[in-house]
Amino acid sequence: MSEEDKQRQRDRFRRALRHLIPREEELRRKAGKRLRGRLPERVDDEDEEATFTKMRRQPRTPPAKSALGDTAAACQPNCAEFAATVTWLGRGRARLLAADGEHEAMLAADLAAAQRSAIAVGDLVVVHERDDAPPLVAAVQPRRSALARACGDHGDRQILAANVDHAVLVLAAERPRTGLIDRLRAALADSGAALLVVVNKCDLPHDAEALRRALDPYRDQGVAVCLVSALRGSGLGELRAHLAGATAAFVGHSGVGKSTLLNALDPGAARSTGEVREHDGRGRHTTTATSLRRLADGTQLIDTPGVRMFGLVAAASDAAAAFPEIAELAAGCRFRDCRHVHEPGCAVRRALETGELAADRHAAYLRLLDPGR
Repeated sequence: MSEEDKQRQRDRFRRALRHLIPREEELRRKAGKRLRGRLPERVDDEDEEATFTKMRRQPRTPPAKSALGDTAAACQPNCAEFAATVTWLGRGRARLLAADGEHEAMLAADLAAAQRSAIAVGDLVVVHERDDAPPLVAAVQPRRSALARACGDHGDRQILAANVDHAVLVLAAERPRTGLIDRLRAALADSGAALLVVVNKCDLPHDAEALRRALDPYRDQGVAVCLVSALRGSGLGELRAHLAGATAAFVGHSGVGKSTLLNALDPGAARSTGEVREHDGRGRHTTTATSLRRLADGTQLIDTPGVRMFGLVAAASDAAAAFPEIAELAAGCRFRDCRHVHEPGCAVRRALETGELAADRHAAYLRLLDPGR
């Protein structure tokens, strides 16, 4: 090692010695800090009379189980419960209407994971208050009815609205698409909800006789029909009387005036409205999420986004509800699984040939089973 390296090493050693102080000096400095209140009083390590108690781990007490099960028990310490109605749903969150007003809440993990079917607008839910977090929707009460449709390639079930008394299908007078009536009737089979057809825009030019002929088969089968004009207010009194005190979910294609009609029934909502496209008469989507509004008389109106196609979960089994006249004729078919297309001994095709069954009803039945027709 060279002399220069030895000198640099001696210099580093001297600098290190500057930070070393004797034990007596360290105790003196600590005593001075205690006198000035900078350090808490403590027992000296060398005090032979000092005694210590060994810390022991406290046994963990499991949380008490709630009557709602493990999901509810997972809530935070404040588990005060209250009941509410779901008025809007987002990803993992909800807007609720309770006795004391509106609340923003989060969904429990199991509800958020299966949100399309596990929870819907109109559901009655049990909510837990939490001290340091938003309220938690912990459980959904049993539904008395549900408006559902198939979505996706695998026919998954999506609940559009729950606890519905009336599914209100809104059509436009100048272009009534009665095929949606058949699909709604099939979807509502055994659902607990009744179908109400509302034909809007009756103030605009339309073929009244063609409209009557299109709706008569449904009237004859007991489907309630209301003719209204949301802009002029005609027919709204009859519609209000039909819906008074009930929960109604409004469904329809874009551009039929559904939002305008709901604004006429509930002026305080001020829902957005849009014009139809001039080149094809189709509407633009103005409602992007399902929402519920409660009126002063207790009537609850549920607005749903416009639909292009209302998918059915089990079209074949529900077709009888949509076409009771064909179901009655089908009892006379030779084969129990007759599809009434080209099978021999088909009583439905025989009624079609004799004029007992209208051709457009048979065509609508086939479209229900195969939308590609």
